[in-house]
Amino acid sequence: MFKLYNIEHKKIQGLINYKEAILERELKTGDEKLSFSYPIFDKFYKDIVEECYIRTKENEYIVKEIHELDNFTEFTCFLNVEDLEGKPWDRYESIEKNIVDALNLAIVSTGWRVGFCNVSKKRTVRKSNCSSWDIIQDIKKTYMVDLQFDCINKKINVYEHLGRDKGVYFMDSLNVIKLESQRDSHNFYTRLIPLGKNELTIKAINEGKDYVENYQYSKKVKTFYWKDDRYTVVENLKKDGQAKLNELSKPRRAYKVDINNLAKSSKGKYEILDYSLGDTITLISKSKRVKEKQRIVKIKEYLLDHSKDTVEIANTILSFEEMQQQLQDAAETVSNITTDNGTVDGSCVDNIEAKQINNFEANVMKAVDFKAVNASIENLTAKKADIQDLNVVKERVGTLEATTITTNELKAVDVKVDNLEATKAKVTDLKVTNEKVKVIEADTANIKTLLNGNLTSENIQSGGITSDKLTIFDAFIKNAMIDSIDINKMNAGIINTEKFNITSNNGNLTIKDNTIQIKDSKNVRVQIGKDGSNNYGIYVWDVLGNLMFSSDTGLMEQGIKSKIIRDDMISDKANIQAYKLDINSVFREMNTNSNTLNATRIKIDSENQTLDMAFSKLKTTTENNKETVENALTKIQSQQGQIKATIENSKIIEDKQKTLEDNYNRTVATVDSINSELGSHKSILDGNSNKISSVEAKTNTLERNLEGMKEKVTSYEYSINKDLEKVTENIKNNFSELKTNIDSINLAVDNTKKQIITEGKEVTTKLDSARSDINSLKDKIKLSVSSEQLESTKSLLNHNIDKIKKDADEKINNLNLEVTKTNKKAASLETDINGITSKVSNMESNTEEINGKLTSYESRLTTAEQKITSKAIVNTVSSTIQEKINNLKIGGENLLKNADFSNYWVDSHIGWDDKINGSFKVSHWNLYNGGVENASKGSHAHLNIDKFNFPSIVFRSDDSNRWLGATQSIKRTLSSFKAGMEYTISMEIYMNNTSQAITGGLYYKTKDGKDGFHSGQFSFQVKEDKINQWVKFSHTFKISKDVKEDELAVSLFIYGHTKGRGWGFICKPKLEEGNVATSFTLNSKNIKDSLNKKIEETKAEQKIELDKITNSVNGCATKSEVIQSSQKWEAKFKDFNVINIVSNSRPTKTLNYWDTTYDSTANKSTITLAT
Repeated sequence: MFKLYNIEHKKIQGLINYKEAILERELKTGDEKLSFSYPIFDKFYKDIVEECYIRTKENEYIVKEIHELDNFTEFTCFLNVEDLEGKPWDRYESIEKNIVDALNLAIVSTGWRVGFCNVSKKRTVRKSNCSSWDIIQDIKKTYMVDLQFDCINKKINVYEHLGRDKGVYFMDSLNVIKLESQRDSHNFYTRLIPLGKNELTIKAINEGKDYVENYQYSKKVKTFYWKDDRYTVVENLKKDGQAKLNELSKPRRAYKVDINNLAKSSKGKYEILDYSLGDTITLISKSKRVKEKQRIVKIKEYLLDHSKDTVEIANTILSFEEMQQQLQDAAETVSNITTDNGTVDGSCVDNIEAKQINNFEANVMKAVDFKAVNASIENLTAKKADIQDLNVVKERVGTLEATTITTNELKAVDVKVDNLEATKAKVTDLKVTNEKVKVIEADTANIKTLLNGNLTSENIQSGGITSDKLTIFDAFIKNAMIDSIDINKMNAGIINTEKFNITSNNGNLTIKDNTIQIKDSKNVRVQIGKDGSNNYGIYVWDVLGNLMFSSDTGLMEQGIKSKIIRDDMISDKANIQAYKLDINSVFREMNTNSNTLNATRIKIDSENQTLDMAFSKLKTTTENNKETVENALTKIQSQQGQIKATIENSKIIEDKQKTLEDNYNRTVATVDSINSELGSHKSILDGNSNKISSVEAKTNTLERNLEGMKEKVTSYEYSINKDLEKVTENIKNNFSELKTNIDSINLAVDNTKKQIITEGKEVTTKLDSARSDINSLKDKIKLSVSSEQLESTKSLLNHNIDKIKKDADEKINNLNLEVTKTNKKAASLETDINGITSKVSNMESNTEEINGKLTSYESRLTTAEQKITSKAIVNTVSSTIQEKINNLKIGGENLLKNADFSNYWVDSHIGWDDKINGSFKVSHWNLYNGGVENASKGSHAHLNIDKFNFPSIVFRSDDSNRWLGATQSIKRTLSSFKAGMEYTISMEIYMNNTSQAITGGLYYKTKDGKDGFHSGQFSFQVKEDKINQWVKFSHTFKISKDVKEDELAVSLFIYGHTKGRGWGFICKPKLEEGNVATSFTLNSKNIKDSLNKKIEETKAEQKIELDKITNSVNGCATKSEVIQSSQKWEAKFKDFNVINIVSNSRPTKTLNYWDTTYDSTANKSTITLAT
């Protein structure tokens, strides 16, 4: 949350509705920039103006830039250093002072002070016509330090090197999303010649050399002159020259990293990956082939989504352009004080020392009036001095009289003050005679006697504490004399193995640094961690010192001591070569035992004969003129999950006629069935003509499975006689089929006829089917007869329509029409041990289809059923209607769900004032106010169902400046909402005033990731003559060109923002593709959900029992029942108005039936039954 302060720095309120909050921090200047977006409808929006203040938990900023958009405004803020920027300096000089003194002089009377500082070197800084902020930046460059500004406490923290190396990694496989690199060597030098004031060199302290060298990157010799007149101490000149050359002697490498800040986005889970400005990190990128340490010089942090964070890292702070700018500034300074011939312009010299002028010496100089712009005096003695502006680094004063003293830090031995007002006071030794204090916070209090009721202390130090019982929840004990301690009562945090070596009593276990060793009496047996080669791994040795396992090489030969390798240890992809097996032992083991070899074909000799030929026998017999050829074959084929066995015997007998005989037996066995087939085929050929004279074939098939057994016997016999002119054919065909199930016999006769008639462009399909079944089961016999007629006609009609109807938004070019009619009749008779049941059913169905319009299906089934049992006769007639929509496209598709607001419910925990806004929640719609979904009070956009007798959304304004809103998230696909596509939003609006406006638009992301109302913005106000009546409104728009097309999040916003008091209602909102506002329709899914239903229409039943007859009728939500027995007659009704037309009867107290015990003269009475 941000805290907002006005221009006078008075707190206004906290800001929570900001978006896209980004914080940028830069190491080069220590400056920070905060930017964020804020909705213009928020009630605190108008208070965010230029020069107001925004405070976060860490720092404070001033609003400097404002960029107004349609619905959000972007604000840019910078650090609140206005006190430093507003302090002017004509001339500043700090000669050979430490950085604390130099900064204290620069920030005097600004309210700022120096905080942390770990820099002690001394340097000289001079600057004129500048501000305190400019001087601080010059001090930063001169002392080569990093600065951090705490604007809340107004402190400047000084670091010789901000940040540290925490061991954080930036890796493309861990947290780096995108990496950009930039490298250059424009400012690459290996030798630097530093020059100070008055041509001061470093020869005297540098072995006679006036330069320093650094060849950390290359042995090239490239020399660079560096002159700075502020250096008067040769040691400082050399030290800073070496530091500057350390950056110049290597190419500049800079990286921009889009990083997923796991430390902050995971809420501490990956805290080890946390980083800060100035930290040194290790950058690893396989794609860029980079592995080096770099320093973070800039951070761009997305406060609401740390997965978008970016950092800039580099090995130098200043870029080449910045160094060139420094040299250019120095060159311009020299150019301004010299003439064209290179001599110094006298008019540009403000002061000059006497020793710099030839032949000028003055031991004593007296003057009545002495005027000088600048005077450099080593010792000054004056009786009186009137000074308007005095800058003093160190001052000693005997007696100081001043009206007002403003100082950041005051040190005094004795201070006497009549009245002291202090916000904070830190006192080393305080003596008070009488003291009345409400709250005391003290580090140390020496009290002889303390009388108190209750004592609460976080830390108590005592020479001795004697107590029977002492409970300490958290204690810091520097040195304790403890006789013994139970290890179960110790909670250890982190034991650093670099400082502590852990060993067992016998020394066989040691933990040192990153290595764990377990030994026996002689050798190391197990080692885990870093080894002698600085590698990490796990090693195991046997008792003789042989290596059994290594994490680098895996399990060694010595590691397998026993026969432990099993079948499940061998990989399925091992593919062990045959030559590695002892083949002889394999076959020897197979021949010893009974095994089965599964193979489709086995080669048995060098003649390439296979096993299926081994069971064949060829027999040839020749006797006189008769020749017989006989071939017997036995074949077994085995494959996965199936066994096939075949036995064949073929004979060819040649005599006066040739006879071909083929007998076979085939069996196929699987895990769940056995199929056997016996067959015989005999053909006789005429010996002269070699033509077939007769054929005889017989087959017997038996199929057995888990469900039953089926047997088929077939016999064919053909006799063919042929002469030259006449052909006589005699065909005898015997066919029988026997199907046997476990518990039933089913005989079926089925006749189906299908007819297709095609004429022109119309296709008609007719299907007639008739079937009769006799089903004999173990406990009943069922007979059924059914017939079915199906007629389907398709026709294609081409219509050219020149005139479009008034409300149509499309031209209809093609119309496909399909009509299908089905008539089905069935009758069944079922006899079992409980009774006889007969059923007659009739079904008629019609299907009509028109593409582009409405496809509907309606089926009406009427069933009549009679059931006769030993106890009763039941006659039932029922009717059922099934309605279903398969395809619907009416006008433009409404992309808004629940657009008629009909789907709503009561929420008892709605979180707002239900007396004003009601307690309805509306499906698919989000109703809220002022950016808060469930505000505690006030008007909201809410549902009203009473005013117009149908649901509508009401926007009630009560001068609260709330932007009443109703939103819906729209289901979007990648093919919709593309740039340039046209959409139309329409609705009906009802208002009772002219000042109120209904506004809205589409809210989505652009390509640059910015959320906003980028398309469809509209605003509507009614005119005077349209008040208090429904008005149709529509608005057509195009999707903006900058839409982010791979982002599926799109929302429609409708606002009821007003300028005064009033009421506004909306209903029938519709968002559709195209530029024409069609009539209101619901979303197609809503229509399908409402029409896919089954309605039980009517059911009538008569039940005749031994002692009574019951007639009942059910229909929709009604039911009536009449019961007649030997003792009474009664009629029952359910939930509807009835008229009593029964004479001599009355209603009972329960008002739901009549009886005949009442004697009345009224012929007719009318009553209304209670529900």
